[in-house]
Amino acid sequence: MRYILFLNGTLNNIDYVKSIVNDTDKIIAVDGGLNYVYKLNLIPQFILGDLDSVDKNILNHYKDTVELIKYPSEKDFTDLELALEIAKEQGATEIIILSGTGGRIDHYLGNINALAYCVDNNISASLLDEKTRITVIDKNIELKNIKDKTISLIPLTSVVENITTEGLKYSLTNENLYVGKCRGISNEAITNNIKINLSKGKLIIVINY
Repeated sequence: MRYILFLNGTLNNIDYVKSIVNDTDKIIAVDGGLNYVYKLNLIPQFILGDLDSVDKNILNHYKDTVELIKYPSEKDFTDLELALEIAKEQGATEIIILSGTGGRIDHYLGNINALAYCVDNNISASLLDEKTRITVIDKNIELKNIKDKTISLIPLTSVVENITTEGLKYSLTNENLYVGKCRGISNEAITNNIKINLSKGKLIIVINY
């Protein structure tokens, strides 16, 4: 089951989003992300957050038909963390996070860091915008249809061990990547599908379109 989470970040291309969301997806509107959900004429399963960034008329449009979960503005978890927990409880096997880029850099970095929660719970998750896909892995992966795309491999843990790649211009063979080193930045996919294998650690993968 795939969940689409709309955050309160930047969303410049509505048509791009329309190409991603399909009728079987479940939607969670996270705080001001509800404004985007409304523009797309979507019906979310949940609306959550402190709701200080939501247009009140839009909130009234949904309040009688969609489950609303309101949290205080001062709390120990971000709205994204709370949304990921709900998606997990609902049985999500894949999560796409939209409008989670741009804006404040600390929010952007926090959103990337939150992808590790999905890894720990065996959920495939990506942070998307029209130019970038970001995911975190802790096991082998094959990425499809990315020939000629720029791809960067960035360790999220202090070390990611025994990385071997297939299909990248600058290949890695049983190599480690370390925090503080930029060995994995700005590689290039030279085949349509690529493989990234590793034995330990969490690895951020950034694909630039």
